[in-house]
Amino acid sequence: MTPATLRILKKRVYSANSSAIRNGQRKKLSIEQLVEQYEKQSGSSKYPLCSYCGREMRGKMLSLDHVVPFAAGGQNEISNVMLVCSRDNRYKRALPAETYARLLKTLKDAGLLTDFFSTYQPRRGRRW
Repeated sequence: MTPATLRILKKRVYSANSSAIRNGQRKKLSIEQLVEQYEKQSGSSKYPLCSYCGREMRGKMLSLDHVVPFAAGGQNEISNVMLVCSRDNRYKRALPAETYARLLKTLKDAGLLTDFFSTYQPRRGRRW
C-alpha cells in the first residue's frame, strides 16, 4: 500500500467517524481495521475491486460505504463497512447494499446501466 493510499484511507475513517458522531453513535472505526479490509478486498491484485461494479479502485476512487446506512439504523463498525468506488457510493446514497446491488443487476441485464450513469446525477451535499 502506498503512502498516498494510506492518507486516503485515514481521511475516509475520519469522515465516517465524524458522520457517526453527528448521528449520535460512539463506535469508531480504526485505520488498522480499514487497512485490513483494504488488503482483504485487494486479494492477489495490486488494488481492491469495488464490491458493486468490480472496477479497480485507485487513489481517490476509493470510498467507504456503510452496508446498512445510518439513515436506516446502520452502525459505524467494520462489519457494516465495505470499500467501494466513489461513483457507486455516490449513486447508492441511503439505499441498503442489497437493494443497490439488485438495481445495478437489473439495469445491467436490461442494457441500461451506462444510460443510468450518464443521465442520472444524484444531488450533492446534505439532505435537510
